Amino acid sequence: YTWGWNHRREPFNDVRVRRAMQFAINKQEIADIALFGVAWPSRGWLPLWDPMYDPKDLGYDPLKAEELLTEAGYPNGFDGGTISTFTAGTLMPEAAVVVQKQMADVGITFDIEVLEIGAYIDKLLTNYDFDCMIEWDIYFPTAGITLSIHLLTGAYGGKHTGLSDPEIDDVIDQLLQETDPKKQAVLSS
Repeated sequence: YTWGWNHRREPFNDVRVRRAMQFAINKQEIADIALFGVAWPSRGWLPLWDPMYDPKDLGYDPLKAEELLTEAGYPNGFDGGTISTFTAGTLMPEAAVVVQKQMADVGITFDIEVLEIGAYIDKLLTNYDFDCMIEWDIYFPTAGITLSIHLLTGAYGGKHTGLSDPEIDDVIDQLLQETDPKKQAVLSS
């Protein structure tokens, strides 16, 4: 699953807050509790079988999360609003409960909203009306295509999360044009 936030809204438009939230996530706990121990923790946008997969991860570090929150001006955490997700035969609502607890452990509180898939698409992907979300992840044949779908300004992921970063766009453009696998690996890391 993907854990994301609306870059158009404060405080999620602050990279320190987003990094703090990533450090507050214990991916193994999500896999063990919400997914009954039959899944492996994700390490970024690319799946284990992708040749560009990089196993490095920010890691679980709640103290670092609290440090970043303090640096961003939230020493006592904040009300994050709502984690939105949908059912559609998935365990995303269960994952949202685990994430909600992990965020609370560093002072960030969330409500959870579980929507029917049509309402989710309308609210999040059409109207961009959300704080944070947990949804399916999508992988494509190459790292360039996968990353462009998720992160490129105006593309599916970048459009609905409000992400707009010229540096990321430039790297993705290079990745989409590069044919040498070794150079692709360097660009995607």
